[in-house]
Amino acid sequence: MEAPRCTCHLVLNDKNVPTGDIAFVKGTPFDFCQGKKISQDMPSSGYDNYFVASDQDTLNGPVLPLLTITAPAGEHGPAVTMEVISNQPGFQMYTANGFSGDGAGSFEKHGSIAIEPSGYIDATNHVNFPTATLNPHETRKQVITYHFTTLST
Repeated sequence: MEAPRCTCHLVLNDKNVPTGDIAFVKGTPFDFCQGKKISQDMPSSGYDNYFVASDQDTLNGPVLPLLTITAPAGEHGPAVTMEVISNQPGFQMYTANGFSGDGAGSFEKHGSIAIEPSGYIDATNHVNFPTATLNPHETRKQVITYHFTTLST
């Protein structure tokens, strides 16, 4: 995964709720600025974190690429790249941490990923986060595009 604009992440407490602090990703498992495998530095608990696009502090910002993920070719098909483009100031990434991987279930623990562009999670409780409040007669347009490309081998 590569997310060069996401140089920060929201700091979470032990209940996985944002504390209001924003930390730089450089040198941490959250650093995808240069691109790396998601599993490379993944905490044993997986990811359930909000990544901040540091150059965008509004919910109505310009529509820009947020991240790119490439899944390698496998027995079921060619490599696929997904580019996520949005006007949101960041995204939540979840790596299927709650799946056990045993039994007749279809998903293994950390066997899938969810990418959710949005405003800062828990923004209503932190004045330093971009506001999520929409007042009467105001409008807001959220743009999220998932662009998939297959790569020839």
